[in-house]
Amino acid sequence: LREVSERAFSELAELPWSAPELPLVDGRGFLWSPWSADPRSLCAYTLGPQVTETFDYSATVRVLLRELAPEVVVLLGPGNPLGGPTAQVLLREGWRGMHTRADFDAAQKSERKPLVSYGLEAERARLAAELR
Repeated sequence: LREVSERAFSELAELPWSAPELPLVDGRGFLWSPWSADPRSLCAYTLGPQVTETFDYSATVRVLLRELAPEVVVLLGPGNPLGGPTAQVLLREGWRGMHTRADFDAAQKSERKPLVSYGLEAERARLAAELR
């Protein structure tokens, strides 16, 4: 994908980059803070290594959990292809006291699911209703 990266740098060179408004965790597990992220570095990573190098999904989720301490993890979709891999990281981290598949299944049946898939219609509707 090196050619894609080079084309992106060329065609998107004039875009105005700024620090993110919310913390971002990239494919290496690096946290980009709204207070300290350098927009040029964010651009260089996003159009460079994020496109051309292997993504470490486990590191990304691990940093998200440890540094941002979310109440719930929302997967954007489409569908739920990252549900299983994400649940495995949650269990390895012992997030919200979950250590086993049985712990995870019980938590998912509770009122406040720890993992929501926005790509699934029923879960999207429920999440949207909660945010209103």
